[in-house]
Amino acid sequence: FKQKTAYEIKECDWSSTCALPILWFLAVIFHAAYQLMMQSKVTLTKSCIVATRKYFIYLIASLLYAIISVIGFMLLLLPGIFIQVLLGFFMFFILFENDGIIQSMKHSARLVWGNWWRCFILFMVPAISLVIVMQLIDRLFTFPMGFLHDNILEATALSSQFILWFLL
Repeated sequence: FKQKTAYEIKECDWSSTCALPILWFLAVIFHAAYQLMMQSKVTLTKSCIVATRKYFIYLIASLLYAIISVIGFMLLLLPGIFIQVLLGFFMFFILFENDGIIQSMKHSARLVWGNWWRCFILFMVPAISLVIVMQLIDRLFTFPMGFLHDNILEATALSSQFILWFLL
């Protein structure tokens, strides 16, 4: 067994500590953005209440999504990518359509099914652009930003999913 360095331990603690509040924070941001796009009155209080009320369902659905994705990646890389794109909109159906866990994943699959390649490309362009920018910043400043890479990539993927949800 390889012993972890202090940086690896710190990085692990950071990501596991931040994962739960980040899910809630993203739900707040997505709800506020949805209100804005629907030309409703945007209130932070309302977005926080909705995110808190739906947090448990959102958390369980996220865990199920992660498990299904890992199984897909264990089969091979392509099934994992296919599954992630196919089910990637579940969170928006939970937040905006009041769907349950399974129903939100079914809705996501129906939304993406005829547009899989379009969704894949729209997910990849911001993700690849962000990786390039982060690598440049990392190389220029030689600062170990492993935890930052992961969190920004996840946020970029989620924000591109949010935009794409309205385009479809």
